[in-house]
Amino acid sequence: MQEYTGKDPWKILDIEPGADEQKIKKAYRKMALRFHPDKNMDNPERAAEAFKRVQDAYERLMDPAQRKWLKEHKDEINQEDEVQEENLAFPLDVGQYTTSACFNGFDDQPNSFYSVYNEAFRLIAQWDGCIEAAPQFGKSTSDAASVTKFYKFWKLFRTKRTFSWKDVFDTRRAENRFVRRAMQKDNEKERQAAK
Repeated sequence: MQEYTGKDPWKILDIEPGADEQKIKKAYRKMALRFHPDKNMDNPERAAEAFKRVQDAYERLMDPAQRKWLKEHKDEINQEDEVQEENLAFPLDVGQYTTSACFNGFDDQPNSFYSVYNEAFRLIAQWDGCIEAAPQFGKSTSDAASVTKFYKFWKLFRTKRTFSWKDVFDTRRAENRFVRRAMQKDNEKERQAAK
């Protein structure tokens, strides 16, 4: 049983974003039959999760206000899916790099200062998707221009990630614009704290 595990309701139901209610209903019936736990006895837990995603996608797309919001924010949803397909967890424990115990010596050996911090910054750049643009940490023999380039890049560094998975509130469920603004404000606080 192969299913889409992201958040995009159109992809969950395997339909185009411009689909009308009739097409949404038809797609829902098809996917509900496909992923119903009774039809997938070999893995009922996984089928139940997929079935729940199908039901949720259907409910969201049948609500005209939510459908409009989802259509307007489709790119963001797909971007979140791409991020979630990667490992959301930060690739390393930054705390371990705040002490000299994490490296041995200042030469260019595998566990030296330069090797350890080069790998740490490489992982951060890879996690953020800027691996091509990020200069390497360098070696004990790096020239001043390389060192300056490295520090300039990281001093100005701002992550591309939205940290939307840290949101506390689903703003689509807000009763009115005042509540939505308050929700957005709280969500933004959580995102900034995570960054």
